[in-house]
Amino acid sequence: MARKTNIEVNGKNYYRVTRTIGHRADGRAIRKQFYGTGINEANAKADEYIKNLKMGLLNNNQLYTINTLLPKWLFDVKKNEVKASSFEAYESIFRNYIKPFLIADLPINDLKTLKVQEFYNKLSKDNISPNTIKKVHKLLRQFFSYSEREGYIIKNPCINVALPKDKKEIENIITERKTKFQYFSEDEIKQLLQLFKNTRYENIIKFALGTGMRKGEILGLQWQDIDLSLIHI
Repeated sequence: MARKTNIEVNGKNYYRVTRTIGHRADGRAIRKQFYGTGINEANAKADEYIKNLKMGLLNNNQLYTINTLLPKWLFDVKKNEVKASSFEAYESIFRNYIKPFLIADLPINDLKTLKVQEFYNKLSKDNISPNTIKKVHKLLRQFFSYSEREGYIIKNPCINVALPKDKKEIENIITERKTKFQYFSEDEIKQLLQLFKNTRYENIIKFALGTGMRKGEILGLQWQDIDLSLIHI
C-alpha cells in the first residue's frame, strides 16, 4: 500500500508535519516543519529534533550552516565511525577547503545543487586539484545525507553535481581512444602502383589509395552507393 503524503517537493512526495519548538520573546510560537516519506518518519524526525532540543544539543534560534553543524557532526558522529587517520583527513579537508569559503556560512536548507556546483567550480578555478575536490565532495555528500535524515534539509544538494576530471585522466582517455594510423610514404605508393600495374587489382589499388577506404569498406560497396553523375570521364 502506498504511503500517505501531503506535499510535493522537487517532484517527490513527502509527508510534512509542523511542531512548536519554542516561543519568541513576545510569546509567539516558533514553528518548524519536518519531512518524511510517510507520517511515521516525519513524526519520528520531529520527535528526535525536539528531544535533542530539550537535551541542549540544538539551539532553536540558531541558523544552521555548514560551519555551525558540520563540525558537530564530524566530532560527535563521524569520529566514532571511522579510523583516526580518516577522521584527521576529514577534519583537514573541512578546515582548509570548506570552512574558509562563503558557502560554509549560507543556511544549509537554502543550498541547492547549483550552488554546490558553483563552489566546486571555484575550487577548480583556484587550482585546487580534482582529487582534492573529490575529497571535499565525499565529505559534503556524507554530511548532507546525515542532514537530510535528521530533517535539517529536504534533499541532499550533492547528488547531481559534476566533478572535474583530472588532466591525466582526460589524457589517458584521449590516448585510449586514439586510432593508430598506418600510411604509405610516396616511395611506397610508387612501388605499390608499379607492383600491381597491368593486373586485375590495379584499379582497386588506385581506388583504395584515392579514397582512403579500408578493405572491408571497398568490398562492401554496391552499385547504389555510387553516383555516376559525379563521375567525369
